[in-house]
Amino acid sequence: MGNVQSEQYTAEEAYELLLESPAELVKGELIEMVRPGARHGIVCGEVTFLLKQWNKHAQLGKIATNDSGVVTERGPDTVRGPDIYFIQNRRLPDGAPTGWVEVVPDLCIEVLSPNDRWS
Repeated sequence: MGNVQSEQYTAEEAYELLLESPAELVKGELIEMVRPGARHGIVCGEVTFLLKQWNKHAQLGKIATNDSGVVTERGPDTVRGPDIYFIQNRRLPDGAPTGWVEVVPDLCIEVLSPNDRWS
């Protein structure tokens, strides 16, 4: 597990910090993450490709990858970065989302790396 920074942040305050290094905001605290290896990235790429093919003609929603931030809790704030997620268009504000998404995804995918442990 990564190191815990004791300072408390809101999602907005942590935005730039989370863009610069692999971390998540959990109940206001920055939790450092370990960058995954190549195999993890290959699996994520293959799953994303399949989802994009499925969504190509129907255009049902947006697919995001690369640990794009999702606000899952406020007060104190939590921002998680799923490997891949899908949100239906009808649940998104107009246009492509920018910044953190505050809509619970319809589908979240986490690819486990060999060193990951269930907790």
